[in-house]
Amino acid sequence: MSETLDKLLTKVENAVSDLPTLPYVVERVLEISSDPDSSMRDLESVVASDPALSARILRAANSGLYAIPQHITSITQAAAILGFRIIRSLCLSIPILSTLGHNWGPIDPKLFRRHSIAVGVAARFISRKKRIYDTETAFTAGLLHDIGKIILSKTLPDRYKASLDMIASGVECRKAESSCMGQSHDMVGASILLRWNLPLELVTAIEQHHTPIANSLSEIIFEADTISKSFGYVNCSFESCSGVSDKYDDLREIIRRAVEDEFSIL
Repeated sequence: MSETLDKLLTKVENAVSDLPTLPYVVERVLEISSDPDSSMRDLESVVASDPALSARILRAANSGLYAIPQHITSITQAAAILGFRIIRSLCLSIPILSTLGHNWGPIDPKLFRRHSIAVGVAARFISRKKRIYDTETAFTAGLLHDIGKIILSKTLPDRYKASLDMIASGVECRKAESSCMGQSHDMVGASILLRWNLPLELVTAIEQHHTPIANSLSEIIFEADTISKSFGYVNCSFESCSGVSDKYDDLREIIRRAVEDEFSIL
């Protein structure tokens, strides 16, 4: 390797530091969410100020992600039917991924989006079933859990491709990334969300989603990731996973319907 791992790590850290700030709408959503005196009307007002975000939220609301029996035509209607927490999770997830642009290096955007949505939907399902975490926070964490992969792939595309080759040969994902780039995607992802001042619960879940703590959000994401891969929703064509309990068979169709509409969401 022509560059030391220290230099590669510096490149990754600089890439995180050079990321654009979050869109104003996301900052306002975070402020509203942390204000006990805020209301749904406050959130509606923020979303309505961004026509592009409004359109994507409406597409998401009418997609297989939520299976609403009626057609939603306005943000006010979406807010009334979906509720504060769901609108908040969409307001956070959609602009964050959009901020990272479209050139993701060796990453296959379609596979990545499908996997991210599958993990988000599975995380919501598991959270609801186990009753141990807020369902929409689980959805957001699932949707963003691999965000660090995008930064590594955009910043060091040749090295990231080399890590994919190592993974394909059987090397564990984070070991391959650290070997080729000096850092793994879970650590990079946590750094991104921390820099953007997202809730600490999301930062921690992304950081720990390969080394989960029992009965935590990270455990939900780990399990959702495993289930999604077992159903065929993988980041790379050579990824696979098996051994998922039959108790999640009813989740397969829920994920399939949501993933069909992936470009309405991300």
